[in-house]
Amino acid sequence: MRLRSVLNQVKMEVHDALASLAAAQEQVGIAQIGLRLATKELDLARERYTVLTSSSHFELTNGLSSVARARDNLVNALFQLNAARVNLARSTGSLHALN
Repeated sequence: MRLRSVLNQVKMEVHDALASLAAAQEQVGIAQIGLRLATKELDLARERYTVLTSSSHFELTNGLSSVARARDNLVNALFQLNAARVNLARSTGSLHALN
């Protein structure tokens, strides 16, 4: 009876770790798309700033802020991905195999 309980707990931990890993991988993809879009927004703001002298510093500053936020989101998503990988390795007993 005790062995079955332990086995069910291990299965649940592995299942949860796999779900967390999948979610973290999706978050990394979303963050990468966000960074690409923010970078494109900044490039357009820079181009407008150099071509149109009436363009404000605000648009350029806003673009820089968007890129900084997007980079921060990507770093956080990568951290969560690595944490999920460690959690999966721990739950499957293969922590020593991580690089």
